[in-house]
Amino acid sequence: AAATATAADGNQLRDAIQSAQVGKPLVITITQDFSTTESFKIPNGKNITIKDDGTSRTLDCPHKGDKHKFFLVEDGGKLTLQGKITLQGADNGNDEQYALYVEDGGTAEIKDNVTITGFKNNGDGCVYTNGTLIMSGGIITGNRARFGGGVYIFNNGIFEMTGGSIEYNSVVSDGSAIRIRGVFNWRGGTIQNNTI
Repeated sequence: AAATATAADGNQLRDAIQSAQVGKPLVITITQDFSTTESFKIPNGKNITIKDDGTSRTLDCPHKGDKHKFFLVEDGGKLTLQGKITLQGADNGNDEQYALYVEDGGTAEIKDNVTITGFKNNGDGCVYTNGTLIMSGGIITGNRARFGGGVYIFNNGIFEMTGGSIEYNSVVSDGSAIRIRGVFNWRGGTIQNNTI
């Protein structure tokens, strides 16, 4: 069985991720809404699931300068977001900001009821993958980027979409919903109402 932990703020979430044993899944339940300028790194060998506690929980990610990665999944790391969890971004002007950034060799999954919204920047998507990204549920909506308003798939990136919705995102240049430089396997879910 997976180990469990709870987090009511950014410090507790960071500590919980750091406490995870390599090779043993850890499920972290978010028990309060909170705002944080942390970047949460999921390193090699760690398998982290972040979920709600039965109530909708918002993780607020205010402007934090250029190239800030709210969740960064490193090579060999795995992150699953599930349940009523909202990643709430901010208007970052010309600074790049990512709700979820998956490095080459990393894996992330967005599951039912997760919302990623409000990330507005001049970078490559609000969700970026150069590794493996799975979207089986949830919604990516109301984001804006230079390339790939919702998701940016870099050269080694694989994006498997089997459910959920990417909608009402906008883009400065191209790829209003998704910018594809890697592989996009669209098997389910909805992509609609994304605009320039």
